[in-house]
Amino acid sequence: MDDHDMSEEDESFYSDAHSYREEHDILHEHDEGDNDEEEDYGMTSTDNGDGIDDDEDESDGENESHDGDDEHNDDHVSGRYANLQSALDRISQLRADAQGNPDTPNNSQFGMFPELLSMLREGGISNLNGGGADEEKSRLDKLIENVTNANDDPYFAMESLREISENLLMTNQFVLDRTLSVKKLLRSIIGVLDSPILQGELELQMQACRCLYNLFEINPDTVSMAVHQDIIPILQNKLLEINFIDLAEQVLETLEFISRVHGRDILLSGKLSHYIQYFDFFTIHAQRKAIAIVSNACCRVKLNDFPTVQDVFLSLNNIFVNTADEDIITKILNIVYAAAGQFTKDSMLDDLFTENILNHLIQMISGTDTTLQNKLKCIDILSQSALVSGKLARALIEVQDLCPMFENCFNEYKKTPNTPLHEILMFVPKSLLKSVARLLVSLFPAEKDQVLSECDHKKIIPLDNEEKLNLLLKNTTPLLVEIYINTVDFDVRRYVLIALARVVSCMNKSTAADVCKYLVRLIGSVLAQVEPSLRNDESNSIEINSSLIGVVSILQIVVTDFSDIYLSQVKREGVVELVNKIANHFRKINNCTDENSRTSVNDHDIESAGEIPPKENLDGRGHSESEEDGDGEEEEEEDDEYDHHGFGLGFSDGDIPDSVKPKKLKFNICKKLALNNLEAKTCQITEDLLSIFGTAQKVQLNELKDIEKLVTELHSLDIHFNCTKDEDWLQFWTTLQNHIFCGSFELSGFELVSTGLASALSEFLSRYEDWLSVSHRAFNKVFGENNFKKFVGILHAALNRVESFNILECGLQGEESGVASLSKQIRITLQYEGPVINGLDSSFTSPTVSIHSISSFATLNEFLRHRFARAQFLNTIIPNVANSEEATSSTNDFEGLKNLSFEFSYNNADIAMTDTIFGAIAKGLKKENKDIADMWKQAPSIIYRKNETASSVSRSEEEEEGREQERCLAIIYSDRTMVDSKSTELKSSHHVLTLLKFAKQDNSEHDIFINSKISAKLSRQLDEPLIVASGILPDWTLQLTREYSFLFPISTRLLFLRCTSFGYARLIEFWKHRNDGSKNINNDEQLQLLGRTVRHKLRISRNTIFLTGLKILSKYGSSPSILEIEYQDEIGTGLGPTLEFYATLSKEFAKKPLKMWRTDDYASKVEEQGDDTDYISELLFPAPIDLKADNAKLLELFEFLGTFIGRSMLDSRILDFRFNKLFFEFTHKRYRKMDLVDTCNDFESLCTKLSLVDAQLSRSLHYLYENKGDDDKISSLTLTFVLPGTDIELIENGANILVNSINVEDFIAKVLSYVLDTGIVQQLDAFIKGFSKVFPYVGLLSLMPDELVELFGRVEEDWSPKTLYSCISADHGYTIDSPTIHELIAIMADFDGQERRLFTQFLTGSPKLPIGGFRGLKPKFTVVLKHAEYDLTPDQYLPSVMTCANYLKLPKYSDQQIMRSRLKQAMEEGSGAFLLS
Repeated sequence: MDDHDMSEEDESFYSDAHSYREEHDILHEHDEGDNDEEEDYGMTSTDNGDGIDDDEDESDGENESHDGDDEHNDDHVSGRYANLQSALDRISQLRADAQGNPDTPNNSQFGMFPELLSMLREGGISNLNGGGADEEKSRLDKLIENVTNANDDPYFAMESLREISENLLMTNQFVLDRTLSVKKLLRSIIGVLDSPILQGELELQMQACRCLYNLFEINPDTVSMAVHQDIIPILQNKLLEINFIDLAEQVLETLEFISRVHGRDILLSGKLSHYIQYFDFFTIHAQRKAIAIVSNACCRVKLNDFPTVQDVFLSLNNIFVNTADEDIITKILNIVYAAAGQFTKDSMLDDLFTENILNHLIQMISGTDTTLQNKLKCIDILSQSALVSGKLARALIEVQDLCPMFENCFNEYKKTPNTPLHEILMFVPKSLLKSVARLLVSLFPAEKDQVLSECDHKKIIPLDNEEKLNLLLKNTTPLLVEIYINTVDFDVRRYVLIALARVVSCMNKSTAADVCKYLVRLIGSVLAQVEPSLRNDESNSIEINSSLIGVVSILQIVVTDFSDIYLSQVKREGVVELVNKIANHFRKINNCTDENSRTSVNDHDIESAGEIPPKENLDGRGHSESEEDGDGEEEEEEDDEYDHHGFGLGFSDGDIPDSVKPKKLKFNICKKLALNNLEAKTCQITEDLLSIFGTAQKVQLNELKDIEKLVTELHSLDIHFNCTKDEDWLQFWTTLQNHIFCGSFELSGFELVSTGLASALSEFLSRYEDWLSVSHRAFNKVFGENNFKKFVGILHAALNRVESFNILECGLQGEESGVASLSKQIRITLQYEGPVINGLDSSFTSPTVSIHSISSFATLNEFLRHRFARAQFLNTIIPNVANSEEATSSTNDFEGLKNLSFEFSYNNADIAMTDTIFGAIAKGLKKENKDIADMWKQAPSIIYRKNETASSVSRSEEEEEGREQERCLAIIYSDRTMVDSKSTELKSSHHVLTLLKFAKQDNSEHDIFINSKISAKLSRQLDEPLIVASGILPDWTLQLTREYSFLFPISTRLLFLRCTSFGYARLIEFWKHRNDGSKNINNDEQLQLLGRTVRHKLRISRNTIFLTGLKILSKYGSSPSILEIEYQDEIGTGLGPTLEFYATLSKEFAKKPLKMWRTDDYASKVEEQGDDTDYISELLFPAPIDLKADNAKLLELFEFLGTFIGRSMLDSRILDFRFNKLFFEFTHKRYRKMDLVDTCNDFESLCTKLSLVDAQLSRSLHYLYENKGDDDKISSLTLTFVLPGTDIELIENGANILVNSINVEDFIAKVLSYVLDTGIVQQLDAFIKGFSKVFPYVGLLSLMPDELVELFGRVEEDWSPKTLYSCISADHGYTIDSPTIHELIAIMADFDGQERRLFTQFLTGSPKLPIGGFRGLKPKFTVVLKHAEYDLTPDQYLPSVMTCANYLKLPKYSDQQIMRSRLKQAMEEGSGAFLLS
């Protein structure tokens, strides 16, 4: 039957009778009849270990059960029972009809239904009205009467109020309305509070106020009733003189509750200073309430409220500057924020915002303890102040030092003390960057020709100190340029361009010269990015055109005002040529298309604000207003009833907000952007620029002519060049350096590309690829440290000019974009093709369904199979709606439904079951060169057909399939072919990337190789969860992270690794935690289920930890579950025992008896991990194996090692290895199928590598090489062709062949080859194989060898007092200033290496800190007071820890020496077991 043809009665039957549900509720079907139905899917599994106790838990906790809501009324409950009764009656009727039909299938298979009906019928509907209500009501009425007669008997009234108050605490609104008269009670309480006779009864007054507060909480509607009875002035008068502090605090608490709903009434009542006149005498709780009253009242002030606010502002100013309480600071900040937004007359703000307030705002922005939201408010307050008042703008420039403020504001996001600015900016939230840029816009007068901004009407006040202005301009210009480069956010970039236009309009000639290189670099980079977009017919974009006009307007200002400084520089950066090309583009547009025939622009492109449009603006309407900058939130109504915004007619406990928040400040800075106007203005400016440039194009520097000659010589240099000689390479690099750095001349990035030097040099190095080690050695000698950094900078500038990496977006805007897109559903139309299946009704031919866009087609397949099963079920139990032949066939075909499966296709392309809905459609649209956003506008059609080859699947196969589905995302990315960079998106930047890769070779200075522009693009691309989770990241993201990983900071690459290699569940879990504030994400139950990870708890014995660990790796190594370890006969659980297991197993892998690692008694020793000599003391590098021996067990250990390391990365566990970086350098090369050693047999470079493995052997080979011509010396050593230190023969019968001057070079080559290549490749392959069981090894290519060494344990940790003070949280008996904390930090800073390991293992369970050191500990390292008991002194106690929480319980010892001894005792004796502390 058709779903949309269901009768209303059938619909009721269907919805009530078939309410069975499974866990994964991720798909909703919409049939033509608007009958919305939900289908849920889920699967649970249990694994049992071999000899390992195994418990399986879900990470989100146990399932919760919820009792019914007491507040549901009788009608609602009765209605539910009535619907159920109707459904049961319908089932009974259909069953009775079926029994009378001989063609109906036997009902025995549905035998549960008669019993079910019987059970449901017997349940009945109970009476919801409890007895005794009238008696209770009578008693409460008597108590209210006592309160009403309080003037006669105050004590009796007080006791009655106390009893009423207690009753209110134990009831709810549903009961309250039936047991007492709320209005009568309210009048009685207000009568007590207002009675002149009872003002001296302070205890009674307090009880009345407390009872009133409890009544408000239970029935918020009474707040408005009380306000109408003048409760605000009544309570306010009780604060004029305080005789009873408890009464005052209760009054404040009650008024604070009122202020959340009727703040406006409190504001209109005036006398706000009354609430804080005794501020210093209140407890901190009362202080917060007092400030909250004023804040809630002032958050929605209007212009005519200025006198009231001004009256209280001085008192607030003193509190604001002196308090340290975060809650009070936030509340006062809301008041200041609201005042800045509403008092838009400059004189008003001049009176309110004193120098003290400005200073304190700047201190808050600079402070590390200020929350991000408060920082944003502070910056916006300064911005609004500067926009409104010329006096305040001048004060900020002249009096306040803003440059340190910006520096300190961003320093919070430093990863290391030496992190450069461009890397810091990658991690600064874009909201903060936007606010900073907007503040700089607000400070300066409007630019000369306002192409992007509205007119600035503030009065310009001349500055007394021009030096301050020039210094600010000089320091902020590089900052603005870096912000623009390091973000791809449209709003941030537009504010930056407006700010730069205003900055250059204010500059003098000296400042213009100082910032010339920054501005020209930015202009050249932006124009180089925009010009190809225009050429590729992407000009109908507001973003592209606004960036273009912003840059050319800045260019016009600088070449007009400072032509002698800028004209030559813009020529050298190729800006003149770019402007000429852009001008030609617009000429063609004007020639080919007249104004009336221009193609219309889509809605997104004509957004005037560039902000994320709200949902209602996505329906085809564009903005016509000028920009009102905000955060995309809907504007609230400007009426006096603002307090009730968002409330209905009735209230519940959740309706009353915690506080009133001020309206978002509106900044009318950005101009309305219309595409035609932008293009016309850009055309005009470019023509003007070309006329300014004049004959500048004909000028050519002599240095560039010399470089062009050098490029020509490079093509013929092979004839005379000897690549084997260091002298030839030294001469080559010296010549090149003299051309790049010639006196005061320095080659620009554009000139490096435009002269052909980049391509010629890249091709030249490629021809001598086998000798790059020799070349690089000479390169380092010639360029030195200074010129080397300059050369790398030139390469980065060139890369920024030529790169064309585009960001792929999911097509969603506003609140639906970013992480919120994970919960977005997409409508698709399913079209069935193929033979008719039994049970297939007409609604199956082309239903339209809504499904989570991140769901896989396996989920859709499961949905369809469920639909078919349901259809057959209905046909079986309801034979009158299907003919008997179909019903009988359906019954017989029930078993076949288990194996029913479908195949899907879109745009004639088959779809894999692991593909996401979004990904498959996006790939289809991309293939047709269509916009991905189209899928959200109309339902794409998916073809599905029955899979005739589907077969029965066993449970074990289902589990394995589940594992593969979890790994499928990593497999998708690992299978993406690494094509030749010359034929991909990297084509334009291939030569520059090659030169950067050459320069990076073996260079440990990572920071100078990070490209901030491309890093910002990758970060922005990873902010598209649908793109990432669907496996359709652009090729350039994979190519660059794998082959040119040095371009990105390690944090970005670790994020990329997590997104592409760790599986769906961890990916979605990560995004959910990354976006904790998103209601859409956290309230989406289906998405919560999709991102749920399972935990396997394994209980093991300490006695066999290594063998048990190997068994765990064998059984659970490739499992997507999170592994947690517990120890038998120990209480401890959770993170601590798990970290200890990983640390212990790390140490076990380094045992000498395993014979996995190279160890030599004569090798130089490094610091040993402990006193146990069974462990390798050198850096771990594989020992060469005898290829003729049976090495199966050894190779299996390397395979286990790979799985172990992959597992630690997957579960974010800390390891304790000390790997040699060559180990990972060689595994990377082996995976890439590269030679481990240079085929050119460059002895010097090979010996350098060998010295990292075995320094003594390297020196010995050096001796042989230097004396290779002295046969006496060589022969006297009596060496044979056996690998030194082993019995491995290097050649056949090598033990009997002596080494002499004739064959010594062959001996050296074979030793080097065997140690660094032949003897270790099998171990490397086994390691890669084991690692790839967890996730594909290709993901590890994004991390460099030295980074992996640090990641897995060999990292220098910062234990300095400064770091410890910033990373330790003192609580529950201690503060950071406590003497005990000072002594603890002094002791920790003085620990030696072994003591640090012991302390870290004692605290966390692992002897190593995570990446980031103490800052990386999660939860934060916390120290609390451990109290002494049973007449014992603190000195008699040992400290204890909670490893799962990094929680140290420390007694208050009498002196530092005792503390140190107790800590050492606990560290040594506390290891090895997890017990109760």
